[in-house]
Amino acid sequence: MVKEVWGSQLKLTVNDIQRGELEFGMRWIILLFMFFGIMINFADKSIIGFAAEPIMKEFNLSYSQWGIVGSSFFWLFSIASVIGGAWSDRIGTKKALSILLLSWTVIQFGAFAISGLPLLIIYRILLGIGEGPHGAISMSQLSKWFDPKSRGLALSIFNGGALVGAVILAPVFVVLIEGLGWRGAIASTGILSFVWAVLWMWLGKERPEKVEWDEPISTHSKFKWSEVSSIIFSRSCLLTLFIGFAAFGGFAWTSVFQPLYFGQILELTNKQIGLASVAVGIGGVIISIFINRFSDYLYKKSQSYFISRVVVGGTSLFVAALCFFLATIVQSKLVILGIFILSAGCIATIVSIVPLIMIKLFPTRRGFGISLGTSFQNLSGIIGPIVIGLLINLGGSDKVLGFNYALFYVGGLMFIAGLLFIIFCRPDKSAEEAHPIDDAISI
Repeated sequence: MVKEVWGSQLKLTVNDIQRGELEFGMRWIILLFMFFGIMINFADKSIIGFAAEPIMKEFNLSYSQWGIVGSSFFWLFSIASVIGGAWSDRIGTKKALSILLLSWTVIQFGAFAISGLPLLIIYRILLGIGEGPHGAISMSQLSKWFDPKSRGLALSIFNGGALVGAVILAPVFVVLIEGLGWRGAIASTGILSFVWAVLWMWLGKERPEKVEWDEPISTHSKFKWSEVSSIIFSRSCLLTLFIGFAAFGGFAWTSVFQPLYFGQILELTNKQIGLASVAVGIGGVIISIFINRFSDYLYKKSQSYFISRVVVGGTSLFVAALCFFLATIVQSKLVILGIFILSAGCIATIVSIVPLIMIKLFPTRRGFGISLGTSFQNLSGIIGPIVIGLLINLGGSDKVLGFNYALFYVGGLMFIAGLLFIIFCRPDKSAEEAHPIDDAISI
């Protein structure tokens, strides 16, 4: 009898170890899928920035009109993000991601139908609706596989995919645009999302069988406003939303106007623009991963979101703001490139920290919480390109002056947000008040 009990316990232990090893490997496969998913997402939305000159020339667009094109992507993006996040909490993240990626394929092939400014704007609106929920749902998926102490690293790697899609693939974009035309180049990214969706439906997994950390359950019950309203209007939540809004102004600059800045102000060739964008992307990813590893280290030591997330995030935004200010006075092209590399890494850090705080504040509604943060980030995507385009036009024939106005706008917004974030945001206190420990339900 003793021998049988011992044997069964030993067998159970071995099975647990084997299952744990498999799930440890699976979480990195999940992260790899999410990395390539967000890479495709940002490639879809960013390739148009590298096609700016041929599109503006073909349709005879001004900077203000081009700003509207850039902004239109985000007009319904935020609404789609919030609705999609809540929707994914009901049907599951695996199924939701499959549907989204397939929709991108259809939308991207629709580029062949674009024949003027109105259809270009409609195309961008539809792409924004399709891509709106993706970031939040992907982060929710990752939060099921990575514990709170390692989520900073996981999300920094995930957001590295955004930089790859937005800027590191720039030389590929340039080759595709020159070889296939801008319509064919846009459509080609639709093939990537189709391949991703097929592989994900085959290999993807919703969640691990066993979770080894305590955290409130992410519920699939019907959404109730009363559950989240008090948290949404807390000081910590509002400031977290604001810092995401400010940081994403930098992303709006990078994806819509930075290629034009490189070409028209720094006078780089198309090939040089591609290489400069690669440098910004690779450098930004490395810096972001380093800062987020440091943030995770501080969290392990202090167990404080204020020390590890707020102080690190606010400081990163200060540095990014300083970079944008310096770009208006520095003359050296190499130094300006270094400035944009540093700012890209600092901004990407904020994009990783915002969802970490939203998960802390909304542990049982992760999809909704993250999508709320994403939606406010992307409100900046609506406002930013329009404001930047108008500011550049204010420079008149002096393009340098116009672009400097834009750089001051983005930098000033980030400086104010970073200052308020460090002074007033206290997510640990807000989460404790909203979710008392003795009421929490652990997985």
